[in-house]
Amino acid sequence: MRLPDEIIRKLPVFTVSGERLGRVAGLVVDTATHSIVQYLVDQSRLPVGLLPKELVIHFSQVVSLDDEKMVVKDETLTEMELAEALKTVPSATNEAPASMARLDCRVE
Repeated sequence: MRLPDEIIRKLPVFTVSGERLGRVAGLVVDTATHSIVQYLVDQSRLPVGLLPKELVIHFSQVVSLDDEKMVVKDETLTEMELAEALKTVPSATNEAPASMARLDCRVE
């Protein structure tokens, strides 16, 4: 199945256990491979303080994606948690490779 970005950017996002995380608000594309590497999930409609405002979900965390919803593993990482995890890996850097571009596609 192929989905245009305007459909993907409005999809509700749930964990496997059924917890609603928000809606897809943007995509991060690797320009070298022309592949989506991350999904940005806006949580602004959830109660304040419950979770960070934006989740960054790696494509490997997506369990299913169709024209109605995205389902992700229960162990999704926020951008800050990912950055902290990268600090513990000696060869990792916090900078994205030059081949990655962020498509900032916000849902209004």
